[in-house]
Amino acid sequence: MMGLTVSPSMAFFTDLGIIPFQSLAAARPLGIGEAVSAISDVDSAYYNPGCLAWSKGISINLKDLNNISAAQSFTIGEDTNLGLAFSTTKTSNINLSSGGTATVSRNIVAVSFAVNLATMPLISNYPISKSIDTGISFKMLLNGSISQTGLTDQTGSGYDIDAGLYYKHLPWLSFGVSGHNVLPKNILGGGVITWKGIEGNESIPAIFKTGVAAKIIGDLRSPIYMENKELIISCDIEKPLTGNFIYHLGGEFAFENNLFARAGVSTLRNGEVNLSCGGGVKFEGWGGNVSYNTKDNVTQAGVLYLNFLYYPKEWGFISDPIISLYPADETSTYKTTQIVSGEVKPETKLKINGVSIETDENNNFSTTVNLEHGTNIIVVESAYKGNDSTRIISVNLKKPPENPFENINIYDNPTFEYNETETTVVGKLKDGATAMAINGTPVSITDLNFDTNINLITGENHVDTTVYFEDQPVQTGFTLYRKEKPKPVAVYKPKPKQEPKPVVTPKPKPKVIPKAKPKTQKHVKQVVRKPIKINYQKVKQIIKAKTGITIKGEAKLKLPGYFAVYVLGGEQYIALKNIGSGFISIDYYNALSNKWKVIDVITYSELLTFN
Repeated sequence: MMGLTVSPSMAFFTDLGIIPFQSLAAARPLGIGEAVSAISDVDSAYYNPGCLAWSKGISINLKDLNNISAAQSFTIGEDTNLGLAFSTTKTSNINLSSGGTATVSRNIVAVSFAVNLATMPLISNYPISKSIDTGISFKMLLNGSISQTGLTDQTGSGYDIDAGLYYKHLPWLSFGVSGHNVLPKNILGGGVITWKGIEGNESIPAIFKTGVAAKIIGDLRSPIYMENKELIISCDIEKPLTGNFIYHLGGEFAFENNLFARAGVSTLRNGEVNLSCGGGVKFEGWGGNVSYNTKDNVTQAGVLYLNFLYYPKEWGFISDPIISLYPADETSTYKTTQIVSGEVKPETKLKINGVSIETDENNNFSTTVNLEHGTNIIVVESAYKGNDSTRIISVNLKKPPENPFENINIYDNPTFEYNETETTVVGKLKDGATAMAINGTPVSITDLNFDTNINLITGENHVDTTVYFEDQPVQTGFTLYRKEKPKPVAVYKPKPKQEPKPVVTPKPKPKVIPKAKPKTQKHVKQVVRKPIKINYQKVKQIIKAKTGITIKGEAKLKLPGYFAVYVLGGEQYIALKNIGSGFISIDYYNALSNKWKVIDVITYSELLTFN
């Protein structure tokens, strides 16, 4: 290689279109067009250190064996995270305007620190501080080198700082802003790349980014609720201190929180458009991502990236503060209150629906949440040595049915005879019923079936039932009727007939009767008594007066031995029967049970002369 004298103002990296501290990109951010200023990710140290406080785990990205990066984020205290990152990159065959090509190699180390503002004494008094995280990254370039055709290889090093903010305005809406390479030139020896054997140094251009991310589809706190599905839309605007605006737009769709599809579009520094797509998979403790970009910022060639993630539940300082939690998500109940209980790790700060909850000496907790009919969201927030966890419990308070019975034998409000002094109430309750009372007396339930006796009084009997679905009562009422005591029936007993004493008549002396001429006998007409016609209205009045019963009409039914039959209703009849000696029996007949009962007795004269 030939030696070359370089002026102090010469900028090696920027001449080749390379930003010195631009590390190897990560697969997930690249899949959504690098619109990640407002998305928390293990690789946030490369994009916005303010997002690092919400991420934990290890990420390894691979373009090829010469381009590898690794990032790690873990909790070191309350709402405080530490990030470590290393990247080695090599870009070959960069075309030079003077002819020939160049190869650039860089080794970059970054140490990041992120904290929630609520941990700072003065700022913590403001409620908004809990929603804002701030972060800073210290970056160092080690043994950066440039090999150019016909020139001596050059090596250089330097360091700079990135700073950022992450604001979670709503559970589904967040904002981010960051400044990269913000250390002023030569302040504390930073902000520049120092080349060996060359007088002067190279300035590092600053870059500023802002972005927004919205979880449009997600859990019940998102604008659109879809079970086990999420859709995040994000947008970033990037502005180098010297250069044009650069735009990033992307989206990520998650299914069952373990399958991901991504797409994005962005502009390059030269104004051209880059399209990207990718996907990912996530399982318990590990995951992987892949992405493809149609154009690289430097080489303008398509690039494929692979990524491996590792994030166990218990790793380093990382720990889920909640050990156990009751009830489970998507619970349904008839109770108007819900007990939320469980166990947390020692020194865990706990909030349920925004209210601080105390734990006992065994780190157990229990509180009661009032419910309304429909879906109720219970938010359980916990913080343990900087590890924040949020659990969402959906509880559905069901309305009990208006009719609590599958069946009950008094549903039709039946009528009972006078001699029936009690009856059995039997039936089955609908699912969810937990207790029952009749007229204030508890009733035993077995597999929703019940069977109990109630006493009957003469006349109306009101049966009030209360069926409980947990602590929600459903009241219903029935009216049973027991007949009045029947009036005594006057039974006619005819007097026994006395046989006449035989009369002894002396035999008469025979007389001689002269024969007479036979006379022609006259035919005597036989008188036949026609049946008496009975007026219906008169019969109705007589029966009403004698028995208190109102007949409804004449029946077509013919009963043997009865000369008149009248309808009461429901297969019940009143019939008139001639019992002899001028008496008529008024009888009650039930066709269903085929039972007879004498109610009263009247005479023919009463029937004919009643007014």
